[in-house]
Amino acid sequence: TVYAGSSDGGLYALDAATGATRWRFDAGGPVFTGVTRLDDGSLLFGTMAGAVLRIDARGREIARGQTGGPVSTT
Repeated sequence: TVYAGSSDGGLYALDAATGATRWRFDAGGPVFTGVTRLDDGSLLFGTMAGAVLRIDARGREIARGQTGGPVSTT
């Protein structure tokens, strides 16, 4: 699986072999950061809307925090 953020406010999980979309998570703001995969398989990333999010590998939100400004790097 390849994870990619988008200016449309989504984080996408794509099939690495076919490029097909497995799921899309609505992050609530453009995602220009990289995505970090944690030891438990969850994903951590930031948004230009000032959020840092942790989601599970199926695209379900675990936690969200606000930074007070855009997050543009991992």
